[in-house]
Amino acid sequence: MYEFWSIYRSHERHSMAEPKGGWYCIPPSEEFLPKNYPLNAIKKHEQELLPPPSYWLKPEYEAIVYSNHLTK
Repeated sequence: MYEFWSIYRSHERHSMAEPKGGWYCIPPSEEFLPKNYPLNAIKKHEQELLPPPSYWLKPEYEAIVYSNHLTK
């Protein structure tokens, strides 16, 4: 079963390259949390299907979660 977290990002952006505000998925490890994240802004998920690429905070995070699942 896939495991991932989702984290809430505010609508503030420093550049057009950063995702807009809302809930985004990250691998289930504190090393992938953005710095200065707000408390209670993380959800933990266990699902068999991964969210589509647009739901990931960074595009490479989907591949990290998928590859971690295959190595277990």
